[in-house]
Amino acid sequence: MAVEQTSSFVHVFGDTTLDLREAEWPSSDIEIRTTGLFGDVKLLVLPGTDVILQGTTILGDQKIDQPTGAPANGLRVTLTANGAFGDVKVHFLQPGEDLPKWWRRKGAKGRRA
Repeated sequence: MAVEQTSSFVHVFGDTTLDLREAEWPSSDIEIRTTGLFGDVKLLVLPGTDVILQGTTILGDQKIDQPTGAPANGLRVTLTANGAFGDVKVHFLQPGEDLPKWWRRKGAKGRRA
């Protein structure tokens, strides 16, 4: 699946899940903007991807689970996440690697890129 240079997502009472591990990038640098209310933003990228997280989350957390020792792969994502009552989570996984248990939530639905 191809990714746009700049993408925007809005969610209310639901999650936005973006799995970029096997995506075709238009360039090495992409920008994603999310706005949400009562839902999480979940971003999956390859280890070595540079992720810049910015924005404001009211009554929620922003977490980047950055692995140590992964060589840079030349890809950069700028994620601007603004929202309330939800978390922003970035996780680094290889294609086919299982999602972390804390991402699995019964009945969770989301949008995949």
